[in-house]
Amino acid sequence: MPATSNSTSPAGSTGQAGAVAASAALVAEQTGGISNSALVRALGLGLIALLVIGVPVALLVFGADCELASSQPYFLVGLGAALFAAVFSVWLNGRITAKRTAAAGGDAALTARLEGMRLQGLMAAAFGAKLLVLVIGVFALRAFPLRVGEVASDVKFVDLTSFAVSFAGASLVMQLITATSIASSLRRRAEAG
Repeated sequence: MPATSNSTSPAGSTGQAGAVAASAALVAEQTGGISNSALVRALGLGLIALLVIGVPVALLVFGADCELASSQPYFLVGLGAALFAAVFSVWLNGRITAKRTAAAGGDAALTARLEGMRLQGLMAAAFGAKLLVLVIGVFALRAFPLRVGEVASDVKFVDLTSFAVSFAGASLVMQLITATSIASSLRRRAEAG
């Protein structure tokens, strides 16, 4: 077998994912992670996207006089919970990328694999955080209803569904926008460095 490995080339077994991980490893090594301003910018863009999408949806769904109009507080709590989960995920992203890649003895392939595993762990942790917020939110809303004078048995399925669907949609929008913003920030740093 030849002594060379295809794991660091884009045409190798890891493909472009290996090249992206190697680039991210180089950026993390050179810069010590993502800057706080890039993380705040990612959250700001996500919040703007959430407002641009969430406000018209809320007006469309809750503007009509229907049974769903009474679930509006649950919709708003779902958006707030998604924002909280996004803040936690972005903070976690900043903490994980701030730690430099373990010394790999100059082996670029090993460094890229370590960085790839770290980023996969980050995505799993962000998913876990979102799932935890969703489960805690549903149980909290069952125990502590939002409407005045309402008891736990008065919380309807449509209320919890309104919370869960708004959380899932807003969480997806925030994840897409923040991940894209952080990736472009990392790319700009790699190109500048």
